[in-house]
This record gives sequence, C-alpha cells and structure tokens, in this order.
Amino acid sequence: MQNFNQFRLSEESLKALNGLKFKTPTPIQSEVIPISLKGKDILGTAQTGSGKTIAYVIPIVEKLRINKNSSALVLLPTRELANQVTSVMKIFLGFKNPLQVVSAQRYAKKRITNSLIKFKDFQYRGDFKL
Repeated sequence: MQNFNQFRLSEESLKALNGLKFKTPTPIQSEVIPISLKGKDILGTAQTGSGKTIAYVIPIVEKLRINKNSSALVLLPTRELANQVTSVMKIFLGFKNPLQVVSAQRYAKKRITNSLIKFKDFQYRGDFKL
C-alpha cells in the first residue's frame, strides 16, 4: 500500500492518522487492515513499534462508525497495554465518544479464562454491556 487513502477509510480516521504523522502504512498495517475491514479474523505478529495497535484499531473504529449501536471487546494482558490501546482508540473515535473500558488484570498463575469470567461478572452486574 502506498498510503492510507487506498483503504477507503473515513475522513475522521484519515485525519487521525495525519495528526499522528502516519503517511504510509507499515507492513503489518498493509497486510492486516484490508483483511479486517472485510470482516475476516486476523492473527498477526510484528515487532514492537511496528504499528500493530493501529492495524487492529482502524478496522474496529471503522465498524463502530458504520453502526453506532455496535460494540467491540479487546482483551489485553496488562493494564499498561489497555491504557495504550484506549488512548489510540480515543484519538480515532474522538475524545467526546463515550468509550467504555473495563480492565481485568491477569496475574502470573491466572489464565485468560479468569479474565473472561471477570468480564462476564461485569456484564452480569451491568457495569459493561456488549
């Protein structure tokens, strides 16, 4: 991909990318964004600083813009990473967007299953709606 315009993104996403000084997609972004925009599942790996967060945030944000009643659930292993992703999503969605974030920190001997159970508990109590 030469530039982000070829993904046919919303004007808001293109403005956010421009504000972040992203002109050309990284390799992971070039591979992941078109597939994910088609609604297909992805699994990608790349080095730190390669643009992975934006590679999966853009398709999520584009879907949320199309359907205002939709929601997204992003599971992350640490609070720090959750804060990073939240910041990027707020840049793309706009800071006035009512983005709800729930963090269930995973400890060394706990498995992701425990995090999912915690999310179910939040959902049951009405603290989080999907």
